[in-house]
Amino acid sequence: MECLGGFNEKKSIEYLERAKLIDSNDINLILLESNVRWEMGQVDQYQRLISIALEIEPNNLLANYNFANLLKRLSDHENAEKYYKKAIEINPNHLPSYNNIMDLYDKSNQNIKLTNVLSEAEKIFKDNEVIKSFKSKVLFKEKKYDDVINILKDSKFENEFIIQKQSSYEVLAKSYDKIGNYSEAFKIFQILNNIMDEQKDKTVNKNIYVKTTQDRINFFTNQNKHQWKTEKIKDDRQDPYFLIGFPRSGTTLLDTILRSHPSIEVLEEIPIINRFIDELYINKKFSLNDLGN
Repeated sequence: MECLGGFNEKKSIEYLERAKLIDSNDINLILLESNVRWEMGQVDQYQRLISIALEIEPNNLLANYNFANLLKRLSDHENAEKYYKKAIEINPNHLPSYNNIMDLYDKSNQNIKLTNVLSEAEKIFKDNEVIKSFKSKVLFKEKKYDDVINILKDSKFENEFIIQKQSSYEVLAKSYDKIGNYSEAFKIFQILNNIMDEQKDKTVNKNIYVKTTQDRINFFTNQNKHQWKTEKIKDDRQDPYFLIGFPRSGTTLLDTILRSHPSIEVLEEIPIINRFIDELYINKKFSLNDLGN
């Protein structure tokens, strides 16, 4: 699939169309084409092909799983949940489906559902690092920071679950922070940054990112902000400060430093930010390259 999608996408479609002349209902060809369409950014075509695959074979694991992933990306959580559950019903040992439905519940703060599906997953996947990752998130929300540390401090993750590894280290660092062990929290944040550095594409052209960043700075700087209505504070409380930055730029470290002061309380980031980004991403047809329009 990587060869088809990454080498020459248009040629891939051409060859797939030829193959479909032999059997237009071949489920594997349809799913293969859907992946190529996704790589080409043709989300509507991707959704159409996955829907066709489900009509031909409703109990196809990959079709249900991929459709659930698309719906999750489109913020249609209710239907995404339905198709993840269907995928799990088809194959109760399909860890990616458990991973993604738990991620959906976690990010949408459906904590009871997360706890329930986590309990089922723990019965199937014994001593699994991905399951431990979500278990630690539940415990963190319950403010059981010592339990989080006991679960995660010796965890090892496979390369395919690097996102869970990053998430777990972040929860672990924050747990050390919560119990006042700032030196250990700092160490874990350093490890987390090293993991992120290892994942960076060494061929990335820095100048492209710098230019994109500058273009966006210029766009927001030139807005007619003086026309915006300013809300008045109706009480004597001081205005909050918003700390905003790029991922892995040190915002969480600054969070840790600030909250060490007894007169400062820092609220963690809230799901509304992720929902806003998802809506913007969908509105811009899965590309944020042109925010000026």
